[in-house]
Amino acid sequence: MYFSMHSLSFRLVRACLGPSSIAERKLEVGNPLVVLGVRISLDSQGAMFAPSEDKRQKWVARMRGALAHGRLQHGEASKLAGALQWATQRIFRRMGRAVLRSIMAHAHGRSSAITAQLELSLEWWIEVLERGIIERREWQRERLRPVHLFCDARSTPPRVAAILFRDGQRRFCDMQPDEKQLGFFKKRGDNQIMSLELLSIALGVSTWAGLLEGRDLVIWSDNRGAEAATRRGSTKQFDHNCLVHALWKRFAELRVEVGVPSVVCDGQIFPLYCIARSG
Repeated sequence: MYFSMHSLSFRLVRACLGPSSIAERKLEVGNPLVVLGVRISLDSQGAMFAPSEDKRQKWVARMRGALAHGRLQHGEASKLAGALQWATQRIFRRMGRAVLRSIMAHAHGRSSAITAQLELSLEWWIEVLERGIIERREWQRERLRPVHLFCDARSTPPRVAAILFRDGQRRFCDMQPDEKQLGFFKKRGDNQIMSLELLSIALGVSTWAGLLEGRDLVIWSDNRGAEAATRRGSTKQFDHNCLVHALWKRFAELRVEVGVPSVVCDGQIFPLYCIARSG
């Protein structure tokens, strides 16, 4: 049945779009199977996802070439951003969403010269791809009680804090950011409150990383901007984007997934700010 359905599907596409709409080399079936540059394999325990070796080498060579010449053509940037979209998906914990933003912006820019932001993104991609990315998802896994992380900040004087609730125990940490840390953020008219709210999440995740690994994690924040940036995994502001990228990179290392549930009250939808679940 699987092979007959596969045959019918590509015949239907060719009938609608023409005989050359699907290349013969792309008519693949079996286990493992490469889909949009990702090698997918299945076994009795679960599924494994990883960039295919030939695509990985191709992407790295393309980025190394661009860095060597100091230029990346807009069309090449667009193709590269499309090819790397798999890393923005939930299965890969969206770890590449933030660093793809500079590549996408470059594709619509005026100059092909590589900026400092784009250089950082390309270097990160090269490092990650050369290390190898493999995500495995089991068909069944034990669900543990969630851990709750409450994060908050104040702007004057600046201070960030976090409280962790885990298995009936409470832990607290706080920090007064120094001038060097505050100097990383560009000047804004909001007393850097969103920057500090993001920093409070980073403080909690970094402080209790060992207690978060392998557990469902619910992160609470009362700042809409910090919530939205953390939920999406990227933001338009470069300094905030760097911090959000660091958070999602840490989530990936701890094998954590992020999503945002909502509740309905009096006919209005209220997000529960940020919820992260271990994979």
